[in-house]
Amino acid sequence: MNWYYLTAIIFLLNIPFGYWRAKTKKLSVEWFVAIHTAVILVVILRIWGGVGFDWLKLPVYMLFFFLGQAVGVHINKWVKKHTGLDTTKFIFLDLYHLAQPVKNH
Repeated sequence: MNWYYLTAIIFLLNIPFGYWRAKTKKLSVEWFVAIHTAVILVVILRIWGGVGFDWLKLPVYMLFFFLGQAVGVHINKWVKKHTGLDTTKFIFLDLYHLAQPVKNH
């Protein structure tokens, strides 16, 4: 796997975790889990992809890790603000709810 593909995967993988983190209390156990579960997955991807641990690329991976987290947080806030949906911790569940037709009573 090329390192730039891995960088894109790291970014995309962290969006749901950032979305989850937006709904947790800062510095709580769940907040740390929302961040560090993604870290474990990234390490597994690096090993599985044969990219290894090139220290020169580590800052790029970290940047895209935090960018993905930040985008997830911002998506959560945007959805709540612009749709009025009381967001959950799960981006895919909220996207499902947003895709449902509006029922007029």
